[in-house]
Amino acid sequence: MDKEIFKLSKLANKERLIEYLNDQTEDEITCLVKYKLDDYYALNDVDTTLLLRAIILEDKDKLEKAKQASSVVNLISPEIELLSVSMLKAACKMIIDTINQNKPIQLRLLDILTKIWNVLTAANEYNAISDLFDNLFEGKWHSQIIVSMSSALNDMELSNHQLEIALKQMLNRVEGTVMLHLSFALKQDQDLGNELFKLLKNKKSGPLKLFEVACLLTAARIHRLQDTIFDFLKSSIISVYKDNEKLQKRCLWISEYFPLEANRYGQALLDVAEKSATAGWDQVIQTLCQLATILIDTASNTGNLFMSNENYAKLRSSQIEENDPIEQVAQLGINILLRLFKYHDIIRSEILEQMTSRIVSRANSATNFLKLLAKIIRKYPETVEKYVNNIKDILDILSFLPLSIAEHLLNAIQPLLTTNKQFQEGLILVLRKSLFAK
Repeated sequence: MDKEIFKLSKLANKERLIEYLNDQTEDEITCLVKYKLDDYYALNDVDTTLLLRAIILEDKDKLEKAKQASSVVNLISPEIELLSVSMLKAACKMIIDTINQNKPIQLRLLDILTKIWNVLTAANEYNAISDLFDNLFEGKWHSQIIVSMSSALNDMELSNHQLEIALKQMLNRVEGTVMLHLSFALKQDQDLGNELFKLLKNKKSGPLKLFEVACLLTAARIHRLQDTIFDFLKSSIISVYKDNEKLQKRCLWISEYFPLEANRYGQALLDVAEKSATAGWDQVIQTLCQLATILIDTASNTGNLFMSNENYAKLRSSQIEENDPIEQVAQLGINILLRLFKYHDIIRSEILEQMTSRIVSRANSATNFLKLLAKIIRKYPETVEKYVNNIKDILDILSFLPLSIAEHLLNAIQPLLTTNKQFQEGLILVLRKSLFAK
């Protein structure tokens, strides 16, 4: 039986393994596991660890229905203290690797993990425990196990340092799970989105905090709420930066005792971008990108009621004040998009497309998007190489751009000219055509 289980576990499709296990009685599987545990070091036989993996870990959701995995876990648990340290380390690593696959698992595995962990701790295997702990929190967990994992960690013997890390990580992961359920609930009942927006809009305890901003961005995925939420966030951010300027000019001493709200608000948005990568807040990626684009466009259009696009671009490029609140709003949008570009491949093409459309249409925000392009090329040159074709599209209309925008574009793409020969030749060809056209 053990050889057949092992052979079927090697197949890509686990249906035959499930059928075979379901055809066996619990007594048969119990006897097999007991034999393998008693005869762990037997030669020319199926490895005990691999056999247990096949029974417990493979195709977890279906095995759970068959109750086979739970039966095996009940059998193994009392025997853990009798197993060798090497086998316990291998089993612990196997379970952690399974958890980090971001798939549903048999939750009884966490009981095994907890007991193995505490036995290794009692055996003073601190180096092994430290490595396993780091491995556990480096992975991405499925939302199904977050609550159960919290309970398991509570039963594990952790050092003070490990406990601090675990608390911080679990708060992050629980928030991500809450947003996942929130996103699902809002799709089922869109009135919940209205209530959430009213609740956060009318809060009187200071500026929105990190998790509250993330919840609003999650709700903004609903088309009916999108404009309302974006308008609220945009006006709140601009208002906070303008108030910040007044405080700096008239009451600078206040900042020595209280952090200015603009700094906290801006940092909250940047932290959302950070956590979209580190804490699995995938729900906010798209809407955060949209909000950042809106901030750049709005800041660039402010005060441009009576100027041509070209004159406005010249003014913004020659008379920028670092402490100008509108310029700080634009810079915040640039920094958000820069972080999203760094972490998320799924959004990079869209960021470059938004950038290209502003430059081609000579929008007022073209200069700020060229600043973003320059930062992207300088900070992430290897990543940009994959998207050179997107940037080449801009070069085709180089001769038609206003002088100030063309200068910014050439300055932004300079690093690419030294690393990409084909891109360099393309630019030379465009410049030659421009000269003859003149």
